[in-house]
Amino acid sequence: MNLAAQIIARLTTDTSRAALTLLDDYGAATVTYSRSDLIERIGAWGTALRMSGIIPGTPVGVALTRDLDLVAVHIAALAAGTPIVPINTSLAEGELSRLLAAANPALVISDPRFARKHRANAERAGCSWWLTGPSDLDGLDGLDPHGLFSRPNLSAVGALSACPTPDEQAALLLFTSGTTGNAKSVPLSHRNLASNLEALESAWERSQDDRLLHMLPAHHFHGLVLALYGSLTCGNEIFLLPRFDARAALDAVRSLRCNLLMGVPTMYARMLGAAVAADDLATVTRALSGSAPLAAKTWHAFHERFGVQLVERYGLTETCIVTTNPVDAPRAGSVGKAVADTEIAFHLDGSYERGADVRGEICVRGPGVTAGYGNDAQANTDAFRDGWFHTGDLGRSDDDGFVWIDGRIKELIIVGGSNVIPAEVEHAFDEIEGISELAVRGAPDEDLGEVVAAFVVATSGNQAAIEKKMRAAAEHSLAGYKRPRRYVFLEELPRNAMGKIDGKALSDAL
Repeated sequence: MNLAAQIIARLTTDTSRAALTLLDDYGAATVTYSRSDLIERIGAWGTALRMSGIIPGTPVGVALTRDLDLVAVHIAALAAGTPIVPINTSLAEGELSRLLAAANPALVISDPRFARKHRANAERAGCSWWLTGPSDLDGLDGLDPHGLFSRPNLSAVGALSACPTPDEQAALLLFTSGTTGNAKSVPLSHRNLASNLEALESAWERSQDDRLLHMLPAHHFHGLVLALYGSLTCGNEIFLLPRFDARAALDAVRSLRCNLLMGVPTMYARMLGAAVAADDLATVTRALSGSAPLAAKTWHAFHERFGVQLVERYGLTETCIVTTNPVDAPRAGSVGKAVADTEIAFHLDGSYERGADVRGEICVRGPGVTAGYGNDAQANTDAFRDGWFHTGDLGRSDDDGFVWIDGRIKELIIVGGSNVIPAEVEHAFDEIEGISELAVRGAPDEDLGEVVAAFVVATSGNQAAIEKKMRAAAEHSLAGYKRPRRYVFLEELPRNAMGKIDGKALSDAL
């Protein structure tokens, strides 16, 4: 099985059909490439990889912005059987150094700006770098004593095909934080990706007639696998926004008649905030949300303003997508039901339970789960137990099989020996007006070990009045040990690139 074989089969059918449209920063279309155009560019990159001597199984790093070459390089590398290491183009020197040391790619493909910025890293790693884009941007002439930087010959285009690949061979090498503080590798096989995309194509009712506004980073599972690979396997047209901007996204949906959106909750919240009276999402039939928890308040506000019910789903880098809401009847606050061929259980007191109202650590098994971390034995021991992958997330299931996430186990607050689930405290404030965002975390306390702290982003300046309402709501709804002892008002909640709340930054705000 080689995932690229499915993509190539799709692209070589109805070749005049539009495959990829590049947008400018304002959401306006600049150039459209047909399936035939994309096949030609993939073929050029594939030929260059073959002629370079890169053999199947050899990792290749990709550090490209959202453009034609990003798409072509990924499919060519998959077809060549080379595991891809997606690289965030905004990485700092030290971050890239650690990633290169962990991944050990033989080749990195980037634009000249990225190569120039990380010349020292390239020399330390000793791997070759291929450059894309205009040559006058290089700034590398005479500064390449080791001969690392070059441009591939893309003039020759050979036959486009995918090499035979074992099901379990890695297609992607993604990285996440490890138990030692170093990046730990998460190899996702061609089988992991293909099985998950097949299940989601059905669950999300995707087809080649969809028009996806791609507004996500393409170095994470969400933007790369779900948005990019998923679109290529089902054949829908992709509209690539170079960077997310709420105003540009709203304009693009209207002018280009996009009907499919994928985003993180922060993106949808910002679209709400940027909307003017003339804005509508009348063409949108599905808007999928993931990578961070979607607040019920945001779900309801988006539905009320645009008439669109956000479809929340849940997954980890290590598991692919585990659950999703049905597209025709999503439930606010829930991440939906298990996707096809995936099992979920809740680990509680040494047993794996299923059924309604069972609360515990969410555990997963199925074809989308990675075979194991590539470089962290302790992480494998901790996460893979009894035939299950332990996610580290707390959750429960209702009578209909819908899953509800309560947060991370490590975010569990222990107040004088009693457990407090942050989500339960946050729900106590759902009806209070004037709160834009809210996060509950533990704060150190000499007497109790921890106490509850509420971090609040207010929509108005009357913070004292909002705090008074919150204290009253907590007294009415929560036991004494669950009530926040500290209320910290912020201009915004600190988040990482994928919209997840930065816990360390919250702690620093105490």
